Amino acid sequence: PRRMAARLKMFLARSLRELLARPRDQLVNERYEKFRRMGVFLEGEAAG
Repeated sequence: PRRMAARLKMFLARSLRELLARPRDQLVNERYEKFRRMGVFLEGEAAG
């Protein structure tokens, strides 16, 4: 478990450094586009 925790810590630290190095507006735009690609969902009665 300790070795896995150390590997996870290294992975998370590296990922966070990569994210922090990118412009915030770019991250926001990429997140927006990610959810746009998922499609449109409407609430209402189920088709049936």
